[in-house]
Amino acid sequence: MIGLVSPHGVAACSICVVLAALSAWASGEQQGSPDLEDSSRNGGPVLPDRLEHGRRLYVQALEDQDPVRRARQFAEAERALRQAAALRPTPELLSDWGNAALGAGDAGRAALAFRRALALHPGHERAARNLAWLRDRAPPWLPRPAAAGALDSLLFWRDLFSISQRYWIAGGAFALAVLMLAPWPLRRMRVLRRLAIVPMAAWALAAGSAVFSDRALPEGVVVVDGAPLRAADSTGARLAFAHPLPSGAEVTVLETRDGWFRIALADGTPGWIKANSVERILDPP
Repeated sequence: MIGLVSPHGVAACSICVVLAALSAWASGEQQGSPDLEDSSRNGGPVLPDRLEHGRRLYVQALEDQDPVRRARQFAEAERALRQAAALRPTPELLSDWGNAALGAGDAGRAALAFRRALALHPGHERAARNLAWLRDRAPPWLPRPAAAGALDSLLFWRDLFSISQRYWIAGGAFALAVLMLAPWPLRRMRVLRRLAIVPMAAWALAAGSAVFSDRALPEGVVVVDGAPLRAADSTGARLAFAHPLPSGAEVTVLETRDGWFRIALADGTPGWIKANSVERILDPP
């Protein structure tokens, strides 16, 4: 049956795959960027009001010389910007929330906000700089996430696209490769077939990064200062780590069980922690 398919049939099918991929990608982009009005429906204060209120309080806190009023204004700004970011998370708004949390002395929510901003836009300079500042001020005994290696630098583009978009890119690249490898009645078929290695490589990279991202364990941030890490999911279990975890510690969530998270620190040290002590960077599916 395969031998009966003409080159033109193969080409037509490949083109259909490419067009379908582009259409689905565009549709996903449109759905992933809701209008401001859509973000503030379903009752409650309108998003622009929360955003304006939070930013106004933040500016007032910066200018206020009274330490008590200053701390209170930063805390109120953090709450308002957190609510606004929950309605419409953008890298800029999440970074504003993180800065307000820093001013309020809440390292956990600051780290969470910056990590979420970087999850949306890995190259966001303000979020990356402020997160690095937070990590530098963590206790020396707290394991820190490793810096990006050579492979991460090579695959820097992967976080610019969602997992579903990477699958579509892989499908489009594969279809293009099939087009180039089809037995066209052309003079320079050999050159065309040699060039097919480019979309094939793009297919392998996009599909591989999507599969590995799909299987990656969720990450989180400790938001309760002094949370003990225990060897079992019980308040009476022995400690799995000598120091209580500070607010802002970055962890990997390995397992969930009855109000507990089994987590791993940046150096791989595992243990159990109360689930309300950790916020996930990305919401679970």
